[in-house]
Formats: sequence, structure tokens, C-alpha cells
Amino acid sequence: MISVELRDPLSDPEPPGWTDFRRRENLAATWDYQALHHASTSWAPVMLAVFRQDEKIVGAVGAVYRGVRVSRPPRRRREPLVVDVRLPGEGNGRPTWHFSADVPPDARAGLMRVYERAALRRLGVGTTGFVYRHVPVDEVTAVARRGALLRETAGDTELTLSTVDDWLAGLGSGRRKALRRRRRRIDEDLTVVIGRARTDVDADQLARMVNRHVAARTGRIDRRAPLPPSYFAALTAHDDVSTLTYTQADGRLLATGTFLHHPTRPQLSWWASVPPEEGGRGHLYFDCYGRFVEYAVAAGAQRLSAGRGADEHKRELGFAVVPARLVIVPRWAAG
Repeated sequence: MISVELRDPLSDPEPPGWTDFRRRENLAATWDYQALHHASTSWAPVMLAVFRQDEKIVGAVGAVYRGVRVSRPPRRRREPLVVDVRLPGEGNGRPTWHFSADVPPDARAGLMRVYERAALRRLGVGTTGFVYRHVPVDEVTAVARRGALLRETAGDTELTLSTVDDWLAGLGSGRRKALRRRRRRIDEDLTVVIGRARTDVDADQLARMVNRHVAARTGRIDRRAPLPPSYFAALTAHDDVSTLTYTQADGRLLATGTFLHHPTRPQLSWWASVPPEEGGRGHLYFDCYGRFVEYAVAAGAQRLSAGRGADEHKRELGFAVVPARLVIVPRWAAG
């Protein structure tokens, strides 16, 4: 029999066996318990569900819950709440639930209902429902049911990898020439560093830049809590994370991107840059992708996930959009 337990990473200790499960299942560093601790903000607390079969962890669901107002802690049992099933810092267009091979696919929908019932008991009668974002079409059956609202939404973007030369050959000649020309200029003018488990990145600069970038690109119905510098410090220092930085001679950080390691399918996480009108360089976005494609090929990856948004630019770089759905489950249909 499989049971579920709910954890608050801000106050609860790490579940026994969690690190082993995360590494065994190749979950990204955004699932690291210390990262979840730092990501659990006052108005969007993280709620981690852990499924166990006997003592072994066989699945997990990561989510945040929010109240009526932003910038204020949600008041359980005192105001309407919504469970937003995604992890803070995630932008890769994948669902934030995962089951090991020990759990057959036909059992997963039932376990997600078990999770919903546990969340409703914990959060109380004011819980209005669950929002499952960026669900790939082949995983919709795990959360869809009668009464749920389904609609198309921005999906992940993905590039199949072979060699860097093959990737460049598939680009338009103008884009290919521009990438090469700008690479030379960037290397002459800026300090460009990409590396794993970095501790030299200024977390305060990073937090300001990324939070501003996210706030400018999310709408009122998709508000994100700003993440603290401690979250970025924890992620950039993680052994499963590589960070790319573009820095001026005076030490000013102009742009940054993040690479979440995986044996076959790494993910690009946050990207943020200083706007050109404030002294930034508009072409660093495309250069970043060129460097990360090279990095992924060198690491032996088969595919590279680049997350959601900017689909037109990503198509220019050879990425394809993976269809996805938004699934909203009202309380009366949950559990």
C-alpha cells in the first residue's frame, strides 16, 4: 500500500530517504530540500507531498499555495486558497510531480487524488481547488477528470542533440553568422564564465535581476513570489547546477542563465539580463543558447529542454514546442 505525507520545507526536517530518491530518479536541483526551504516564501509557501511504499519513497508532488492577496501570508481556514502545483524557480514546462517505475502508470491518477485529499485536509475548507500547469499531453490523464477545466497552454521547448556542427547547420544562415560574429565580440568585451557548483556569483545581484525578469513576464493571474538571495545562492552552489554569467570589467553582472544537469535531458532554468536601455546587451540571449547547446553536447545529453516562452526565438535556434495543457480542478471535483 502507498501512503502520502505532506511536508513544509520551511519548518519540517527533510523526509528520510529524500536525497536518495531525488538522485535515484534524477530530479533537478530545484527539488533539493534545502532549495525548497529557501524557496518557501511567506505568501507562497511550498508544500511537498511524499509517497511511500513501506519505507521507500516512490513519488512526490511539489506545489505552493496562495491566498487572495499577494505579498501576504495565506490564512489557512480563514480565506480562499488555491494550490498551485508547481515548484518555485521552475520554468521548464514539466509537471511538478514524479513517480518512480515502481508505481505503474494506471495507478498514478488515483494517487494524485490521494494527494488532493491530504492537501484539502491540511489547508481546510477554504481551499478552492488545484491548478496543474504545463502538463504534457501524455500525462494529462493523471490529473484530468469530470469537472476539471482543460485548456492549451505554453508548453516546453526542446532540442534534439547530436553535434554542435549539426545544430549550427540546421539554423538559418543569418542566425548562424550572427551567432559567430557576436561570440567574438562578446569574448573580447565581457568576462563569460560557465561552471558547475559556483560560489562566486553575487546572489543579491542575481535575485534582483531574475525577480525583475519574472515579474515583467508573468500576468496578474500567474503571479510569482519573489525568491530570496538565499535561494539563488543555494542553487548556484549545487553540484547539479551550472551557471553562465556575463560580467563587465567593473564587476557588473549583465546577464545570467542556469543549466540543471540530467544524464540525458538537462534543463535550462532561469535567464535574466539587464535591459539594453540600462546598459545591457540585447544579443546575449542568443549567445547564451549557443553556449548551452555546446555545453549539453559536451556532457553527452540527448535532448535539451529550454522551458516556456519566447517560442519564436527558440524556433529560430532549432527548438520545437511540446504541446501542454493547463488543468484546473475545482474543490468539488478534487480528491
